[in-house]
Amino acid sequence: MMNDVTDVQSGAALVRHPDKFFIGSEWTAASSGATIDVITPSTEKLFVTVAEAQEADMSRAVASAREAFDGRGWRTLSHAERGRYVKALGDALRARADDVVRIWTSEMGVTREMGHGALHIALDAYDQYAAMADIFPFEERHPTRWGGSLGLLVPEPVGVVGLPRHSICKYYVNGQAPISIFNAVS
Repeated sequence: MMNDVTDVQSGAALVRHPDKFFIGSEWTAASSGATIDVITPSTEKLFVTVAEAQEADMSRAVASAREAFDGRGWRTLSHAERGRYVKALGDALRARADDVVRIWTSEMGVTREMGHGALHIALDAYDQYAAMADIFPFEERHPTRWGGSLGLLVPEPVGVVGLPRHSICKYYVNGQAPISIFNAVS
């Protein structure tokens, strides 16, 4: 069994379940014993060993996301409700800001100052896009060329989106994750 990664100063677990995946609203065991060693660039020492997702893990995650999307999930929420979830996500990240920066510093080699700066930009973006849920005109009225007098363009969620972890992180670090979330699902 893998050990939690802990911060030497506070003893708080930074990576709480390195051997599991969060699928279907719960931490689940990986389908295999395959792992990935994450090496701290500044020391070239092991930061943490994490489970490596296999095809079976990805299939479970996609099936769970599809079930949540089709059933009780995101698609049934109003824009205001979605905005509250985006705001709550940003607030949860804000509450663990020091942990997030410690992880980035150890995992990617960024300086603490750069980590805090990038996180601040990302958290501001979460707040901005959450607030837009109440004021953005999600329905656009357009004149039609044939038949009828009005065309209504209403963006609707269409499905599950999966991206490689490094792609998600790249957008998140640059403060763009909320844009990806809204473009993919609204």
